[in-house]
Amino acid sequence: MVHRAGEGEPYFVELVGRDGRRGAWAQPVTRSAKIFYFPPTACPPGAMCTSAETANYRLPETSISNTHVYFLDADTVIRSLAVDGTVTVVKTIHAPPNSQVAFSVSPDDQRIAISIITLATTQSSEPVDVNMYVEDLTGQTNRVSVYSSKTIAKWPIGWHAGNLVVAVGSRDIGTYDNAYAATGYQVIDRATGDPLASLDCARGLLVAAGSACASGFCAGQLNCGAGVLGRQGWDGTKTTFSLPSSPPRIFAPFATGVELAPDGSTVAAQVFSDPQFSSYQTMLVQDGKSTLIAPGFAPVGWLDNGHLILISPDQMVIMDLGANTVTPVSNLELIRGQGWPEVVGTLPANLG
Repeated sequence: MVHRAGEGEPYFVELVGRDGRRGAWAQPVTRSAKIFYFPPTACPPGAMCTSAETANYRLPETSISNTHVYFLDADTVIRSLAVDGTVTVVKTIHAPPNSQVAFSVSPDDQRIAISIITLATTQSSEPVDVNMYVEDLTGQTNRVSVYSSKTIAKWPIGWHAGNLVVAVGSRDIGTYDNAYAATGYQVIDRATGDPLASLDCARGLLVAAGSACASGFCAGQLNCGAGVLGRQGWDGTKTTFSLPSSPPRIFAPFATGVELAPDGSTVAAQVFSDPQFSSYQTMLVQDGKSTLIAPGFAPVGWLDNGHLILISPDQMVIMDLGANTVTPVSNLELIRGQGWPEVVGTLPANLG
């Protein structure tokens, strides 16, 4: 789990066991604040048009292998956290000033993919200078360039079947809708950078089966419609689940609260019983079947196909779906006034 506040501030990286108890943890510093300048466009007469905004700080700062959690400390230092609590400096990235660094370590701890996203310091038709490469985890040997661009940001977020999974950014680098700040994903060849598949579903955490698909959510409290839920596999194939015709319909004020089970059979979604959002709970949706569970809780990730992590305003729990029991998550390191940490993955890593 990761608990972040603002840019340039300390944050927590912590491991939580199946018993709900916090284990090893570390407290690095998140990226420093930077400014993103939009490409110049015509501003309509009388309109208020901005030329810049605070650069997206939601790009992931962690990566999970089969043995360690790796995390970014400040702008360029990568450290590792072992299950026994050992913290080690792994690599320092040589990035130009005003750069956002993102990375992903291979499951076998042998290779690392790094994206250096250097931001323009004035308005320009080339707002970013992106260089993504793969090299050995220790040292700078066997480096291979896999992507570069002056306009569209991409960054590594995981590994699937030996190839690299990258997040595709939006116009202003990234979104705030998922743990990866991604509008979609690509699977690329780790040796050449050639695209192998594309995914445009980007809800919840990536799992071995792919990504959750969700659409048709509320634009406002009085403008709600029935949602669409499903999954998208690593080859890009989409599967839409049939939904119950009776209430509650899928109402959600934001694009969060949707999590795909690792085997792809089930989507856990936050649902509301009325369009005023007076009460909510979690609905488990399979193709043609749905089950309501956990009033007052929303899903934030799966430990495995039988264990779901849920949060309410007052509590985070792990629910055993087979036994219908909950285990409170306890003793977390928290940043006061910043709610609950977000789940960023499971150790060991498993994206298939």
